[in-house]
Amino acid sequence: MLTNQKCDFFDEDIKEAKISFLVTRLKITDKTYETLITNLCRKIFPVEELKYLYNIRWGIETAFRYLKYVIGLIQIQL
Repeated sequence: MLTNQKCDFFDEDIKEAKISFLVTRLKITDKTYETLITNLCRKIFPVEELKYLYNIRWGIETAFRYLKYVIGLIQIQL
């Protein structure tokens, strides 16, 4: 669980920031769904665009996951 983590994107004097997320649930099969959580604007990135982006990004995500296991990053807790 992460609490009171420093964020490099805000000045130190900022104590709060509002952040909104778009949650989209995609039906993969009759019994399988995939949930996407993003901060992209739904007007600019409709569901079909999110599906496309997710599809082309999937190989990168699985490669990162593999590398984390290989070098032992799953053992590090922030």
